[in-house]
Amino acid sequence: MNADKRRCGATNPRSSAFICGSIFNRLHKQLFITLAIQQELSSKTLAVMNIGQQTFNLTIPDKNQTPSNSFTFQNCIFNIHKLNPNELANESVVKQVSDCITKNIPEVTGALIKDAAFELSGDKLKLMNATREKVELYEKSTGKIVKDAGILRALGKEAFYLGKQDDAFKYFSEAFGLDEEFRDVRGKAIDLNNIGLVYQVWGKTEKALEYFEEVLRLFEELKDVRSAAVVRYNIETLRSCIKDQ
Repeated sequence: MNADKRRCGATNPRSSAFICGSIFNRLHKQLFITLAIQQELSSKTLAVMNIGQQTFNLTIPDKNQTPSNSFTFQNCIFNIHKLNPNELANESVVKQVSDCITKNIPEVTGALIKDAAFELSGDKLKLMNATREKVELYEKSTGKIVKDAGILRALGKEAFYLGKQDDAFKYFSEAFGLDEEFRDVRGKAIDLNNIGLVYQVWGKTEKALEYFEEVLRLFEELKDVRSAAVVRYNIETLRSCIKDQ
């Protein structure tokens, strides 16, 4: 009974035991691997990022070409460090920052996977630190959030695995607000899953269950049969945990 309670309740997100055993975790991981967003770039275009007094021309390759050197860690870190935070109000600048994260650290995008191995070091950590610093300065200066759910999810995911659950909740909630505004149903499902996991870490298992049930509803709305089936199984497993407490 005590072991069951530990599996159902709050734990360290870096620990090896979470919701009712490894089967649940494997299925949860399988579900959200399917949520990876594959971006199609139709043709070679030219994007411009203004940074301070300088202008950087960033060439975006088409899908059949080698990725542009403009999105290397070194270029991305340099450009973001030099960025005037207020320029995050510019949609094209935000897209460049988002692309830097997506292309270099895909593991911080999308949904949380509980108990997944997660490590940020070296250039990955530098890129996330630079992004977080500019986003925080922009929010402090303008009182607004960055209009990109992907950036907010990435910052939330980093915070989650660092044990900063209050920050994670804030970023995931902001991402949900944007996805709701832009009617991105799959994005909303990812955000609600992430918020649910924060509640679970906080030991609020029943609240987490409410969020997972809404995730299920959204997958059914999307007619995503496979994802809905996995979420349904996860919900039943979590209900069993609550019942056994």
